[in-house]
Amino acid sequence: MKTIGCPGCGKKMVIKTLHCAQCDITVTGTFYSHTFGYLDKDSLDFVENFILTRGNMKEMEEILGVSYPTVKSRLDKIIKDLQDIKRNEEN
Repeated sequence: MKTIGCPGCGKKMVIKTLHCAQCDITVTGTFYSHTFGYLDKDSLDFVENFILTRGNMKEMEEILGVSYPTVKSRLDKIIKDLQDIKRNEEN
């Protein structure tokens, strides 16, 4: 699940409650999501595979079942998304 930004200003929102569905424990406090928390699941999966393959584009092609230009395009989009998130944090 993607961490959402504030609908008013777009800044990161603070997480106030964490809950374990397995044992029904709830922890309340102030928790912050990492920048990657703003990426959608597909982007996070891509980043995970990219790291696990040590950035090997050939392996990424095989894992995703797509061509090199598609892998590169997805990586470029994630880089742009992360840059936008960081820029939004600074403003």
